[in-house]
Amino acid sequence: MRRINSGGVALPGVQAAERDGRPPARQVVRRASGNLGASPGARAAAAGEARAAARRELLGTRPAEEGSAGGAQSATRGGPSGQVLLRDMSPGMLRARLGPRGRGMLRETPGPAEANLARGGAGPAGGAGAPTPPSATRPPLSGGAPSARGAAGVAVPRSASGVHVLSVINLDTFLHNFSVPGLINRIANLEQQDLRSQIAAASRPQVSARQGGADAASLATMDKLLSTFERAAKELDILASSVDHKVVALKKRVQSQEEAFQVQVEDMEAALESTRASFQSLDAQMRNLSQAAAKIGDRLQSAEGFRKRALEGGRVIQHLLEFASAPSLQALPELFQDDARLAEAAAATRQILGLAQELSAAKERVGGAEEPKRTPRGGHPLGTVERAVSQIEAYRALLEHRVVARFDAAAAAGDLGGMAECARIMAEFRRGEAQLVQRYISTRAMFIDVRELAPGSPAGTAADAAGAQVALRNLGALFKGLLAACREDALVMEQVFPSARAAILLYVQRVFEQRVQAGVDRALAQPAPGAPKEALQLHLRLLAEAHKRVRGLVDQLQTLVGEGREVAEMAEGVFAEHLADYPGLELLWLQAMFEQRAQPAQAAPLLPSSGAALQAAAGLVGLLPAAIQNRFAQAGATLSPEAVAGFCACNAEAAERCEELSPAGALPGNVRSLFHSSTPQRASLGCLLEQVATHILAGLGAAVEACQRACSAPFGTASLGPPSRIAIAKAAYAAASEGVGRVLEAVGAASGIVRQLQQHYARCIAPRVEESAAEASASATGLAALVRAVEERVLAVLQASLAAFFGQAERTLAAEQRKADFRPPEDGPPPPLDRPTGACTLVAALLSALLRISATHLQGSNLAAFDAEVGRRAHAMLLAHMQRYVYSATGALRWKRDITEYADVLRTAHSPPIAALMEELASYVTTLLVAPESLLGLVDASLRLPHAQALTFLRLREDFKTARVGGQTLAQVFARD
Repeated sequence: MRRINSGGVALPGVQAAERDGRPPARQVVRRASGNLGASPGARAAAAGEARAAARRELLGTRPAEEGSAGGAQSATRGGPSGQVLLRDMSPGMLRARLGPRGRGMLRETPGPAEANLARGGAGPAGGAGAPTPPSATRPPLSGGAPSARGAAGVAVPRSASGVHVLSVINLDTFLHNFSVPGLINRIANLEQQDLRSQIAAASRPQVSARQGGADAASLATMDKLLSTFERAAKELDILASSVDHKVVALKKRVQSQEEAFQVQVEDMEAALESTRASFQSLDAQMRNLSQAAAKIGDRLQSAEGFRKRALEGGRVIQHLLEFASAPSLQALPELFQDDARLAEAAAATRQILGLAQELSAAKERVGGAEEPKRTPRGGHPLGTVERAVSQIEAYRALLEHRVVARFDAAAAAGDLGGMAECARIMAEFRRGEAQLVQRYISTRAMFIDVRELAPGSPAGTAADAAGAQVALRNLGALFKGLLAACREDALVMEQVFPSARAAILLYVQRVFEQRVQAGVDRALAQPAPGAPKEALQLHLRLLAEAHKRVRGLVDQLQTLVGEGREVAEMAEGVFAEHLADYPGLELLWLQAMFEQRAQPAQAAPLLPSSGAALQAAAGLVGLLPAAIQNRFAQAGATLSPEAVAGFCACNAEAAERCEELSPAGALPGNVRSLFHSSTPQRASLGCLLEQVATHILAGLGAAVEACQRACSAPFGTASLGPPSRIAIAKAAYAAASEGVGRVLEAVGAASGIVRQLQQHYARCIAPRVEESAAEASASATGLAALVRAVEERVLAVLQASLAAFFGQAERTLAAEQRKADFRPPEDGPPPPLDRPTGACTLVAALLSALLRISATHLQGSNLAAFDAEVGRRAHAMLLAHMQRYVYSATGALRWKRDITEYADVLRTAHSPPIAALMEELASYVTTLLVAPESLLGLVDASLRLPHAQALTFLRLREDFKTARVGGQTLAQVFARD
């Protein structure tokens, strides 16, 4: 490796301070910066020590040492004794001196920068030229401006890397946690980085000469910066000392002010407590004074009242003496003669009369029953209390006559002020104002006009629909005129009478008693007993409409009267006679409507025997009274949901009218009576439940009767003509439809009617009876009882219809089945085994038709239960029919073919129990087919029948008496188990 030439600059070693036991320059600078808070002498000494350490570290003043890489002894060339020059160091020694951070600053191979550094460097011993001024080695600041200067006018150059030293100092540097040591450390770090950059650049020969001058300029700048910082530190110390003195003086002044303020606060608190105590004392004195003043005021007021009463009493006594001593009414004082002072005279008269009556009563209590003295003319002597009373009563009558005459004159002239004055005068007397009110009401045109009070022409009655419309129009016109008159007169009475509300109530009462009552009576003519249903319905509708219009009039008049129910009570009195038998009129109309719809059904009465059987099968106990049960027993009808819909519509119309016409609290009971009778004794065909129960029971009874009549007719080849499977199937379906089909149709209709009734109850009845728990419970109980009765009756009629159907099937088997079918003659032609017998064909067609009809009218569990009952009855019928005949081997085969046909028909019911019964019946036929010697194994092993039961079928064998098994007859073989 090539060494640096001898003309280079001697750079300081970084480890020189550590070798001599001295701290590095940076630590010394930091220590000096940290001592800024000490005395000025100490800070100056620390700053000098920092400058000396920086010079030693930058100039590399240290003893020579061994290089670790080359192992050669360093020589002192071109400098003082003990200095190690950069040109004499090997690269390994330089890396060891610079440490890990400086190793990357040197290159292994020297370049032109080393020669430049040797030629341009300036050291203590070997530099040829002087240091280059900073202005010659550093570029000017940006923008061509001169270099920045410190506080003392020292030029602050840029660093070797081109970064200005003042770039680390800005306004934010002196904010927040500012400290002078921290600022010095930042600038020292920046300069150290510049030195390292210069060391790295010194290894390049082309820049070494120029860099040497820059290093010398940087050292000079550092000295100037340190001097500047020392002066700044001194100024800061002076400023800190001045601030400390000011702070101490301020603290003393604040403390003295706080003490003075605390004294003032304590004085003010004491004054406040004293003031508060004074106010409390003053408040107590004022309270006592107020109480005393109130007592004095009460006493003064009482005394003033006593004084006024005394003066009033004296004046009244004076007037009483005047009335007692006056020979006639013309001799009374001017007060009682002047028409302009009638109000004052009336008030005085009322007081005098009250006093005179009290004196008379007191005299009677004191003097007993002594007869008062009288004059020869029959009068009382002058100066007596009796004389005063008689004179006062005569004067009051005269006064009332004068006031009434004045009121009539004012009313005729339309003088409301004069009328009001008269009313105030009459109000002084008991019932005096009411007398004027009655007089005013009696003068109204509506109460004195003869045409207004006319009873009305016959055209206004409700004899028909047109007459009802005319009656309603007349009633509406009447109410309109009455309302207009009432509003006009109410306005007058409010201005005239002191008790205006009482006057208007009397007026409205007179209107309802004379005008409204007459109008309603003309419109609502009571229907004659036995009137047709149309007349009843028209009357009820007219009654509801009139009640609605009267209620509208009540609402309008109540606004004139004010709050209360007085007018509504007057309206209830108007309809008291018309609603006396309500809701009996509704029940009467509903019963008439039901009887009209039931008339076609009564044209076809049931047979007595069938009706008795029907009643026995009904199972309906306690739902209807005996009279109604006789009604539906005597009437046959087809169930009609349309008819029941008509019953529900009529009941809904009646319930709606009931809501309009029922008084408060009576609605639930009235609606319940339209729906359900509370007791059997009060049962009526006007109740909806009674109507529906009668209709359903009569309809089911008529269906059972029709089924019995249809099933009593013979069904066989004689009635069918030439037999064919298609003809037999059609005839069987027609017979089943006329029989059980009618019952199934009736059952379906009954189910629909019950659902329709339940919907009507939820829609129309329940909302109107829910206010009363008792009525709601009674209605729900009645509906539940009807549903249970219908279910029991439906079960009974289904059983009766199946009994009639299988009776017809048994008669068909008995009539059509031949003994030769199961025991053909041996010499005749062999019977066909590929088709069933004729009797089987007929009965199988009936069963198939019955199952198809049931599938049409029933669903779900009802269909399954019905088909299961059909299969059970069919199995019992076939088992009984099997035991009527004796079978040969060929006949047993034919019977087995018939059972297969029956099983195929019943299999369409999709009932596993019925299929098992038919398989069991088919297994019994095998006892008629096998050889006698195989019967015992068949019965015991395969069929597992008791021998007694097996004998029931073995006796049907043709060879039962002749066959031998082991020398024994079949009876002997199966005689024991």
